[in-house]
Amino acid sequence: MPGIGETPPPGLKGGTKLDVTGRTATVPLACAGPANCTGTVALNSRGSKPKGQGSNDRAARARTLGSAAYSIQAGQLVDVRVRLSRRAAKRVRGEGKIAARLVIDTSSGTRSRHRVRLRAGHGSAVG
Repeated sequence: MPGIGETPPPGLKGGTKLDVTGRTATVPLACAGPANCTGTVALNSRGSKPKGQGSNDRAARARTLGSAAYSIQAGQLVDVRVRLSRRAAKRVRGEGKIAARLVIDTSSGTRSRHRVRLRAGHGSAVG
């Protein structure tokens, strides 16, 4: 819960399935607070092992798949485009969908985390 004077993190809108087109994941965010929302979003792999159970293994650790900065006016809904690493984009294309963790940080220091699924080829071409 944000403290006094802190802006709450923007909310994830439209469910937990995020579309990936090429190397870009689209993250729909809404700023519900009275002030504008600014900060960063990051998509991380979830890792294959729980913390403390071989998590020092390279394959088991969570990795950053991509990140982006955002700035949203109060009351607005914005699609934030996150550029994925080549490895992450290739994995999404190969597997069709992958589990990930979305981390939303605000410039005031608050953070929210969401479990999401990245889906290949579901983006619309209508602009």
